[in-house]
Amino acid sequence: MKRIGLLVLALLLMVGAANVLAQDDAPACDAAATADVLAGLVEAVRTAESPIEALGAVRDAASIALAACGGLNFSSDVEGMMPVIGPVEIPEGIYRVTVITDGYFIASFDVLDGQCGDGRLFLPGLFIVSAGDATEGAQAVVNSEGCETLISIENVTEDWSLSFEKLR
Repeated sequence: MKRIGLLVLALLLMVGAANVLAQDDAPACDAAATADVLAGLVEAVRTAESPIEALGAVRDAASIALAACGGLNFSSDVEGMMPVIGPVEIPEGIYRVTVITDGYFIASFDVLDGQCGDGRLFLPGLFIVSAGDATEGAQAVVNSEGCETLISIENVTEDWSLSFEKLR
């Protein structure tokens, strides 16, 4: 298990370095380094005492890599209709979050570490949208003091996209 933890840490450091280098731009994606870390995770799964814990570490590493490669942009095409996305790292800053959907949509944060919220209070709720209210986009402000969170998507009736744009 120590080996899996070290490999996940290596992936986190790679993603963190990409965020520092890219600053206000979307995080960079280094496919070769990501492939190396994932190959190491595969080997760790083969030798793990607990396949469930090993698979959880692989899932978490893949979520972090997806965020690094795709930026903080999510959609039902990639994530599915009602996923729990993450863990997702939202670097420190103020973000405009936009959801686009023709249907109903609820998104909430389950913060694992750090603080992120709506800019006034640190709250778990992000969006509660009725059908037709976000056809051209609905927006919210998220203030992150550097957080790691799960994003729960529920009560969805149509395809959706969710994107974070760093303002500061």
